Amino acid sequence: MSLGHSAAAALAVAAGVGLPAVSGPAEVRCTLADQRIDESSGVAASSWSDDVVFTHNDSGDAARFFAVDARTCATKATYAVRGARNVDWEDMARGAAADGTPVLWLADIGDNGAKRTGIVIYEVDEPGLGTDGPVSIRSRWALTYPDGARDAETLLVDPETSRPVIVTKDVTGGASRAYRVPRAGSGVLEPLAALDVRALPGSGLAGPAWSVTAGATSPDRRRLVLRSYLSAWLWATAPGEPLATTLGRPPERLDLPLGRQAEALSFTRDGGGVWATAEGAGSPLVLVPLSSPPSAAPGPDGAAPAPSSPRNPILPAAGRPSPALALAGAAVLLGALALLARSSRRRR
Repeated sequence: MSLGHSAAAALAVAAGVGLPAVSGPAEVRCTLADQRIDESSGVAASSWSDDVVFTHNDSGDAARFFAVDARTCATKATYAVRGARNVDWEDMARGAAADGTPVLWLADIGDNGAKRTGIVIYEVDEPGLGTDGPVSIRSRWALTYPDGARDAETLLVDPETSRPVIVTKDVTGGASRAYRVPRAGSGVLEPLAALDVRALPGSGLAGPAWSVTAGATSPDRRRLVLRSYLSAWLWATAPGEPLATTLGRPPERLDLPLGRQAEALSFTRDGGGVWATAEGAGSPLVLVPLSSPPSAAPGPDGAAPAPSSPRNPILPAAGRPSPALALAGAAVLLGALALLARSSRRRR
């Protein structure tokens, strides 16, 4: 990444000053002290316990994932996935197999150079909270994009069909796309939706704020969250609603702590909060409680009403900047430019 995280963070803050959020204050639960977990790139809440999350590393690690105590960050178990490869595991999600068995999906979808001829999602039974041991692959889905190779770091559960959905990452233009795993499993991904991340509230002025790095669907399929390195957004969904319809509405802004390379996010077991981690040894496990969900219940005509769009107080209804907030935004922006200049000098 060409832009330092500190400068990019300040630019994102400058663009999002005053935007309302739908989350409470973040709580750092603990620190991932296990030195083997040094690039936490995906996280999923256990369906068995409120106090356990699963996580895995990015590329370079073995094909394995970990069960972590969400109260202490102690590693409870390590699971090697027999017959799998970790080319570039970027995310994981909890779903259900066709017979209703709780499963975990592990997404080998990273492709920084957009050169891979195919990607893979592994489906494994969600392990019980026992001791270390290998797990077997339940399904292996070999997938290709219908329109050429793409980089991606995000795996969702489709609220409409409960099948896995990949959301791509575009650091230069913020043009993400969503693709669904076909009903048959392996094959060509089904294009579902396009998303202009730059147009989302508080998306910021720099590429890192446009790069979708993680996402999740709530267990009841009524909420969906996406995040970039520096921002996060929450959508309400309606039963049976196509993903394109959901993403076509303005989201609410979700307050997540700024930090290191933030690439892992999941709803809690009950959907009342969001877990977040980041790459790097000793990363914190953060819990962000959610306020009451925005409504997307169908209206009298059967259509799901759009939640009210977040209004930026910097631009009041009359279209003229609020002086205090405008000055605050300008101050943050100037600070961001100074940070960027110092970062550029250091790289020379």
